[in-house]
Amino acid sequence: MKLTLPMIVVGLLWSFTAYGQHSLTVKEVKFDGIFGAAVNTSSNVQTIYCLLGLGYFLAPESDNIDVIIAKWIEDHPNARIIPVYTFGPIATDDKSSTMTYCWVSDKEENLNIWLVKQGCVHGQNLQYPTKEIKKQMGMDQLDNNSYERVHINDSEYQKFIQLAKDATTYAFENKLGIWKVK
Repeated sequence: MKLTLPMIVVGLLWSFTAYGQHSLTVKEVKFDGIFGAAVNTSSNVQTIYCLLGLGYFLAPESDNIDVIIAKWIEDHPNARIIPVYTFGPIATDDKSSTMTYCWVSDKEENLNIWLVKQGCVHGQNLQYPTKEIKKQMGMDQLDNNSYERVHINDSEYQKFIQLAKDATTYAFENKLGIWKVK
């Protein structure tokens, strides 16, 4: 059976709910480019949300990524924030601070995949640092004070990564964004 984006997104939403997580709506998170923060939260925990799992500071981005993110969010006001991977602390003065790599989905549409398909970022940046990736990068020894948690199951993650690969191929073949010949 061929999987479609709507089938995968519905599965992701179901699996997320099954794990007992509370997902936020895009209205509850204010994004500035690829980073976001919850608004009107009663929690003392500072969480930064990120649309990329890897390379969020160093990866190539298209010049118009901020505009594309803002427009997509404006066009999808009911989109949900789906946590994928959380780690922390991210601030030396706040041991409860965390960063959460998230997917932003509205029914069959997904902001992260859209960014890759538009050539804003490479699909590899939608991976989270799995044990294998951390080992390759020499990051496999976490500090004793570190926290990390994967919020999704591997099957849904692998389906999503395949969509990211397909979107990368599309952007590359059409010379979009970071793939434009300069």
